[in-house]
Order: sequence, then structure tokens, then C-alpha cells
Amino acid sequence: MVVTFEPDIARLRVVLESVATQVDSIVVVDNGSSNRDQVAALLAAVSGASFEQLAANLGIGAALNAGADWHVARGQDWLLTLDQDTALHAGAVSEVLRELDLMPDWLRRSTAVVGMSRGLAPPQGRRRRWVERSLVVAEHGLFTERLNVITSGNLVRAEVFGSVRYEEKFFMDHVDTRFCADVRRAGRRVLEYRRATMDHRLGATVQLRRGPRVYERGDRIYYITRNGFALVARGDLPLRVFLRDVVGLSSVYVECNGARSFRACLRLVARGILDGATKRFGPRPSLSRSASRGRQ
Repeated sequence: MVVTFEPDIARLRVVLESVATQVDSIVVVDNGSSNRDQVAALLAAVSGASFEQLAANLGIGAALNAGADWHVARGQDWLLTLDQDTALHAGAVSEVLRELDLMPDWLRRSTAVVGMSRGLAPPQGRRRRWVERSLVVAEHGLFTERLNVITSGNLVRAEVFGSVRYEEKFFMDHVDTRFCADVRRAGRRVLEYRRATMDHRLGATVQLRRGPRVYERGDRIYYITRNGFALVARGDLPLRVFLRDVVGLSSVYVECNGARSFRACLRLVARGILDGATKRFGPRPSLSRSASRGRQ
């Protein structure tokens, strides 16, 4: 399945072309995009593709659940989850499943989620390695067992959805972290294949004096803080990972938007922590309207 929201049509075409020959069927679940007619026209040219349109932007969790239900109803064993920016390398799906079949029986049977990889080099610097180590459970040949993997580029056993669902209340951000934590609570494993098998585009990046950095709007900083804090409290996200994300993204936001944005960003983080602690979830667009007017 591919989840879309206001997608770049040219990039979405690349994504669909990369996956069309690797899977039995494709469903695109659109989260209330204004250009959904263009998405529908693009899908009309893709053999065997279906289009599920949500009435409004219900969040990434709701879209993923709708796509999962679509596939499960058709009796498929594995589901591939992609976002609108992730293109697969040729033969990626068959390569990952083939290598998984070569793993010991106990590992193969207990694995419910296999994430693909961009094949990035290991993080550099003691602090970054310290953070990354907290997410790694074990090494298994070409696979790394992890606490979580990003949703885009995941192969998920369909049987998992009988007991685990994507958290719709999170709306966006850390939906994948929560899903992987629930999979592990159900006694299953989450693996990441280490060889490069996908081209995953990050959000906006900016060039700072310390090099290129990921830039997120104020609303995203709020959701990352809120949902991340709730996961820390639940024991599903290491505190060091939460601090890395919130402090790192906040510093980039302030550096890009100027010193006057510091207070607005601090308010978003504080509100995110408060809402996460009190489990006040769902969309909160009004909180970050003023703080999101910087870079878009």
C-alpha cells in the first residue's frame, strides 16, 4: 500500500513504477489530498492498482489501517507499506524475503515486520552511536533486530493485524514507533535489512554551518514531542532518542527562523510534553499555526 497526502505527482509516478512489478496488487490510500484527481488519473495507468479515498485528512494511522484492511480482505500473507516519496530498488521485495527465508526457523517464524534500508553508513561520533545503540536489540546476519523501523519500506505479516493496529490517535509522527512496540509486545520481532533496497526521501533539509539538517515545521515538532513523550512514558522509546529528536529539530527550527522563534518553539515543545503526559491526542492544527509560518 502507498499512503498519500498532497503528493508530488512526478515522484509518486516513480514510486508506483518501482513497486508495480514487485507485488501482486497495489492500493493507494489518499488522506484527503486536494490533488486526488491527479492521483486517480495516475493510478488509472497502473495495472491492478486500486484507489481508496478517505473523506478528509484522518492521519497516517487511519490511512495505514485502511490499507491493511484492504490487503487482509484479499488474503495476502505480506503487506508492503510505502509513503509517497519512497521508491524501491529493483528486486528489493524478493531479495528481502529470500534472505529472510535463509534465517533460522525460530527467527523467521517470530519476525512480523521487516524494514528495508537506505544502506546508510553507521552514525559517526560517540553521542550518535550511543543513541543508535539504544534502538538495536540484536544482530542476525544481514538483519538487525530493532525496537522500531520507519513505516515506509516495511514488509508486514498480514496475520499481525488481527491483534495489532496503527495508532490513529497519534495522527502523525511516531505511529511507526508505537506499531513496532505493539508488535514486540505481542511476542514478535522487528528486523531491518541492512543492504540498500530503497530510496527514501526525508522531509525538507537545510544547509547550516554544521552541515545539512532535517527541517520540520512547528506543527511537526509538536507532534513529535507529544507522541514521543507518551511513548517514553510507556517504555517504548528510549529517553535519549526522544531528546535527540526534540532538541535537534528545535535547534534547527530556531536557527532557520531566528531568535524570535525560540519562545514559540518552546511553547510547542512544552505543550507537546503536557499533552503527551495527559494523553491528549488527535490533530492539533491551531496550536502551531503561528509557529509554522517560517519555512514550509
